[in-house]
Amino acid sequence: MCSKLTERGVILLSLPNIRYYRTLVDYVVHADWDYVDHGVLDKTHLRFFTRKSIVRMFADLGFELLQLKGLHPTSSRTFRLLNALLLGRLADCRHKHFAAVVKPRNSR
Repeated sequence: MCSKLTERGVILLSLPNIRYYRTLVDYVVHADWDYVDHGVLDKTHLRFFTRKSIVRMFADLGFELLQLKGLHPTSSRTFRLLNALLLGRLADCRHKHFAAVVKPRNSR
């Protein structure tokens, strides 16, 4: 599966969160999807992810997800209020990116 990875090796990666609060506001409220030079909608990104799709992708590819952590959280009070009103259903929208540590499922 990963011929270049040692038996104890892991892969560390960062993935853009398409459900990031500011991206959702731009898309839903402003009806805009504009690629930019950096951030979630970086012009160089080929794919976009949600927390759920990250977990599913690694499972489907035969990787064990050792750690998944949100990076670059929003400090928006509006977001915190909206998330509280929705009983935490937007918790995964808080982070601009996710960092993941994975290894092939059959490694030790």
